[in-house]
Amino acid sequence: HNIEITGDILNPVTITGFLKADIVCGSLHDFKVSGVGSGIFPPPSITVYGPYAETLYVNQTVNTLNIAGEIAAGATVELAGYSSLYNLTMPSSSGVIRGTVKVGDVLRKADIGGIAQGGSLEVVTEIGYGANDHFHVTGDIAGTLTADSVDTHFQVDGAVTSTGQITINKGFDTTAGGFPAASIGGVDPNGLVQIGTLAGVLGITGPQSGDIHVIDDLTGELALNEGLYGSVQVHGDLSGSVYVSNGPLANRFDVDGAVTSDGLILATDDISAVVTIGDLAGTLETASGASLTGALTVLRDLTGTVHLGGNLEDPADPNGNLLRRHIIVAGSFKGPSGGGDAAILIDGGLTGAHPFIAVDYSGWTAGSDWDPNTAYVQVTGAPVPPSCTETRLPCTFGTFRAAAVSSMAMRNSLQLMRTRSSKP
Repeated sequence: HNIEITGDILNPVTITGFLKADIVCGSLHDFKVSGVGSGIFPPPSITVYGPYAETLYVNQTVNTLNIAGEIAAGATVELAGYSSLYNLTMPSSSGVIRGTVKVGDVLRKADIGGIAQGGSLEVVTEIGYGANDHFHVTGDIAGTLTADSVDTHFQVDGAVTSTGQITINKGFDTTAGGFPAASIGGVDPNGLVQIGTLAGVLGITGPQSGDIHVIDDLTGELALNEGLYGSVQVHGDLSGSVYVSNGPLANRFDVDGAVTSDGLILATDDISAVVTIGDLAGTLETASGASLTGALTVLRDLTGTVHLGGNLEDPADPNGNLLRRHIIVAGSFKGPSGGGDAAILIDGGLTGAHPFIAVDYSGWTAGSDWDPNTAYVQVTGAPVPPSCTETRLPCTFGTFRAAAVSSMAMRNSLQLMRTRSSKP
């Protein structure tokens, strides 16, 4: 039978066996169920009509844990062993986790108000399991959220604050089960979102001013809907898509592996960041009129396409440190092995004092070259100004194409990228 107490349970309760009844009470003191209640169906539920500030320990699966207030700082809720929690329900405004919540196996559904600084929600295996599951936070994550994987609709209306952290150790794939794209309301400076493999769709609906790390591969989609002011680091390959819109790509963007032939990085506004990519076999593109005022460094080979809808533009560089205004390929610039061309396409021009493009940047990489038959640079708009005739960096030069550019301007562009050898 169920146990319903209209008042409070003021003293600690210990059950050495297991729990089959639902518990409903006004408030709850320390509550411990130490027996392993495996195979109990339906699992029991626990409802507390107020905040919780004590220790709750249950060594079995719970259907619904309903806390009608916050889980206070210092409080602990633990479903031990391989225990799952089918439903965690807390009020949208006051239902904030300030203490510690740990689920030993799966958390299927959650509706909570937020995770405060110092608070934590740890799910040992996965968030979500079935078609009707979801995870919804109406406020901010200022504490920590940790899980092995996410396989359900995932929505954080607030931001990951400067003290907040989301860590998904393995897969993050919300769309495979037909769920909507996952969303986070923003990432504040020093906030962190860390994901093992991003296979689904994740949208950052507010400013991304913190750090997003993808430890393995990005095969799905990352949409930064209000620009990139923090950092994005993909430590494996990028075969999916990254979209940066409604704001510049203004800070660090790294892909340690390759942007594969299917990979796409698209910015609707200027790229003023330093972008570093291992191999670029896919596409990096800016929208019409959007320029590269930062820098692009390809650490190995460029066999794909760089398409700037605006200029390769040299902003003010009073320190002369060459951290901006260039495209550098440290390895080869050549077409892909399966056939086709590699290209750097600039719809605007090379503007400013010292923009440059360099291939085999170090000059010492064995086998690196600019294949004139399969790789080319094309500048469609305004040419490089006549004053830009010097070169500081060696490169192997291949084919340069230009449209509506005078012969003097073409000569200036070629002088900018003249070779280490005597080749014209």
